[in-house]
Amino acid sequence: MAIVTVSVLRHIARQEKIAGGAVSLSRRELADLAGVSEYRAHAALRRLAGAGLIASEERYRDDGGRLANALHVTEQGRAFLVGLD
Repeated sequence: MAIVTVSVLRHIARQEKIAGGAVSLSRRELADLAGVSEYRAHAALRRLAGAGLIASEERYRDDGGRLANALHVTEQGRAFLVGLD
């Protein structure tokens, strides 16, 4: 797995631990945390979701406007991270 993808997964896991549950990070916020472009952060999210390492849930404001998706590291994602340490 690409270094950027692993970095994004680790950042989601860290933020999830701090928040005590799923986190809502915009692509820009995630890109800033991982030190990559928004495009690369989005590509990493697609790869992680496709591999079953994260789950995302669409979120909306009361008026129907979009919010950042809620991101959650799956059990498979946690096992993958443990294997790296």
